[in-house]
Amino acid sequence: MRQSSPEFRNADWKQLYLAALFENNKASVPMKIAAAQRALKMCRSELLNRPPSDAREIRAVDTALFSLNALRNCLAISGSVSPVA
Repeated sequence: MRQSSPEFRNADWKQLYLAALFENNKASVPMKIAAAQRALKMCRSELLNRPPSDAREIRAVDTALFSLNALRNCLAISGSVSPVA
């Protein structure tokens, strides 16, 4: 059974985020980015709906999402992946 406490969800997105950033196989990067983005978006939604919201956590999630978008765009420029739709 998978844990659903905020601490476990936070660990999940961080692991997925780091896996996307440090993936060596260019063919696997798009899948890793997509998985991390899904986890980050779910975490962000939960943070915004959980009173009181923690601005630092939300900022960390937003920064991670921004970084993944930048990575995807850099790879798109180099021709490794398709650009964000």
